Amino acid sequence: MNEILRIRGGEKLEGEVLVSGSKNSVLPILAASLVVKGRFFLRNVPNITDVYFMISLLEKLGIEVSWLPNNTLFLRNNGLKSNDIRYSYANEVRSSVLLLAGVLNKFGSASIMLPGGDKIGPRPINYHLAFFKKLGFEYKIHEGYVEVHKVKSEPKKLRLRFPFPSVGATQQSIIYSSSSNITVNLENCAVEPEIIDLIHFLKGCGADIEVLNRTIKIRGKELLANDYVFDLPGDRIEFLTFTLLGALIGRKVTVSGVQRWRVNNVLKKLQKLGVQIKSVDDQSIEIKETRKLNNFRIVASPYPGFPTDLQPMMAVLGSKVESRGVLKDNVFPTRFAYLEELKKFGINYKLLKNGCMILRSTTLIPAQVRALDIRTGAALVLAGLTAKGESEILDSYHLRRGYDSIDIKIRNLGGSIYFIDTALDEIKIF
Repeated sequence: MNEILRIRGGEKLEGEVLVSGSKNSVLPILAASLVVKGRFFLRNVPNITDVYFMISLLEKLGIEVSWLPNNTLFLRNNGLKSNDIRYSYANEVRSSVLLLAGVLNKFGSASIMLPGGDKIGPRPINYHLAFFKKLGFEYKIHEGYVEVHKVKSEPKKLRLRFPFPSVGATQQSIIYSSSSNITVNLENCAVEPEIIDLIHFLKGCGADIEVLNRTIKIRGKELLANDYVFDLPGDRIEFLTFTLLGALIGRKVTVSGVQRWRVNNVLKKLQKLGVQIKSVDDQSIEIKETRKLNNFRIVASPYPGFPTDLQPMMAVLGSKVESRGVLKDNVFPTRFAYLEELKKFGINYKLLKNGCMILRSTTLIPAQVRALDIRTGAALVLAGLTAKGESEILDSYHLRRGYDSIDIKIRNLGGSIYFIDTALDEIKIF
């Protein structure tokens, strides 16, 4: 794509930002539309390219999808038309793998491109495939895609314990089981807020699902939408991204649109580090610049642990530590390729096993950098806005995949940030 993001940093930000609907909630719910008969509405849908990719896949499979005013989606499932998901769109978004559940439920076989998305380290779908194998499916992995087909009848009851609380495998298993003819007990599940959102959506369509700690019990049945209306919650990672931006260069920044329980685990950690966070109400906080942070050791882990999606942005905040901050990741242990890009801004680091040490950097300098994925892109935006002078982010399309109007929201706070079409050499404002 002929587009870069140009930033003029060094200015303090002030004002209020309302975050958009949750990316990590809407994508699995869109995948779940394959197992829900009839029509329904999703409100507060983020205007991001990953949503458009998923919609394109749904339409190929036979789902009717229309955009309505005020970020609302209308979806109608009158029956699937295909079990082939070998489209280029599937390689663009990781959540496309969740379409397996609905297609296999309907046809008993499916072919799908191996999912792409962010380049943040190995993310195999072995837990997904292990679930289907327990249900009587076999699979073959070819170069670039996987074929799955049923070879024997599924059991009436199934108990499965995940070796690791995988978000994707938990979602896949919930979507398939909720509309099947079996009773499934899933143990050691992921329980991220986005999984709870998926469960709430399915229950609104008649699903029988119980959650107790990390155990989820599902009694499969036919699911009917009946013009159900589901309101997507605000995006907690976007909320926390702007929280860190306020801590970096905020004169007074108010961030709103996310229920407190979804982000309390992180806000409490940030307050211990010295970030000035003031509660406004149950969905809003006020943040001011933090000039020096306490040293920290943060380990990204499954919810309610520190979110892996936030740790690249924490590396930027780590430049303000008293002397050093340690970041480790138990979810994606190799998610540290972004550090070489941050180094161009003057952020100093040392690699550790499954992590890194961020050293205090007194002043960040402008740089030309490359977004490797959505969250690297967000970290580079934070660094670029902190550095005094003009920076450019190449491959900035990644930001459009996960952040709705991030440039407009930052400009409303007083920042200078624009997408530039390099083919036309003109600013693109959306």
